[in-house]
Amino acid sequence: MKKRVKVFLEFLIGGILLGIIEDLILINLASNEPVTWHILWIVLVVTLPFAFLGEYVVDRIDFLKIFNLNKSYRKKEVFFEFLIFGIILGVVEDLIAFYFAVGDPITLKVVLIAAIVAIPFAF
Repeated sequence: MKKRVKVFLEFLIGGILLGIIEDLILINLASNEPVTWHILWIVLVVTLPFAFLGEYVVDRIDFLKIFNLNKSYRKKEVFFEFLIFGIILGVVEDLIAFYFAVGDPITLKVVLIAAIVAIPFAF
C-alpha cells in the first residue's frame, strides 16, 4: 500500500474514533440520554462522511496560495487548517449527530456545548 494512502487511512480511522467520542460527549452533556446501540449506530453513520471530508479537504487546500503567503507561514498554516476545519466540521457533525440520535431541538445551549466539545478535539 502506498505510504500516502496508508497515512490517509490512519488519520481517517483516528478521525472516526475521535468523532464518535466527541458526538457521544455532546449527547451526554446536552441531553443526558443513555448511550444505546441505536445512538451509537447513528453517530457512526454521521461521523463517517465528516471524517472522510475532513481528511480529504485538509489534504487538498493550500492556504499559502489562497492568501498569497510565503513559505515561512507553512507551520502556522498547517496548524490553522487543522484547527479551523476541525472546529467547523466538528461542530456541524456534532449538531447533526445530536439531532438525529436524540431528536431534541438544537438550541443555543446545544450549539455552545458543541463548540466547547469540538475545540479540544480539533487540536
